[in-house]
Amino acid sequence: MQDQTWSMARGVAGLASGGGDRLHPVMPWGSEVRCAVGTGYEPMSLVVLATHLAAADSDRIRWKLVWEFLEEYRWEPADARVGLLQDEPGPTGDVRWDALLAALAEHLLAQADLAPPAWVETRVLRRAWFPAELAIHRADALAWAPAAFRKHGVYVSVHDLAAA
Repeated sequence: MQDQTWSMARGVAGLASGGGDRLHPVMPWGSEVRCAVGTGYEPMSLVVLATHLAAADSDRIRWKLVWEFLEEYRWEPADARVGLLQDEPGPTGDVRWDALLAALAEHLLAQADLAPPAWVETRVLRRAWFPAELAIHRADALAWAPAAFRKHGVYVSVHDLAAA
C-alpha cells in the first residue's frame, strides 16, 4: 500500500488562497493520513496572565485575557490546574487587577477544596472595585460575587465567571 502524507497547513493555506487543495483530501481506502501535531502549547498560568495584563492597553483587552485564561484553565486536567495558580504573578501596574488575580487563584483553588497560596493574602483592595459599568450589573455582582472575590474587594458576579 502506498504511504501518503497530507499537510493540514497546505490544505488550509490552499483554501484561503482559493487554491485547489482540499481540507479533506480523497484518500484510497485504508491509507494513512499523518499530520504534524504541535507540541508547543502550554496553558496560561496566572504568572503569564499577569504579564499580558500589564502589557494590555485597555480594560476590554484585559477582560478578554482573563476569559481566555479561564477557558484554558477549564480544559486542563484537574491535576494540572493547581500548577497554573500557585506561583505569585508579578505586578500588573494596577492594584485592582493584582487583587483580581489573587481572588481568581483563591476562588479556583477553593473549588478544588485546596488552600490558597500565601501570596494572595497581601492583594486586598482598600476600596471595593465594581468593574461592571451598568448599575444592574453592579447589583448582580454585589449579590453574586464569590467569597474569594469579596474578600479581595473585587465584585464580579459568579455568573460572569461561569460565562467566560
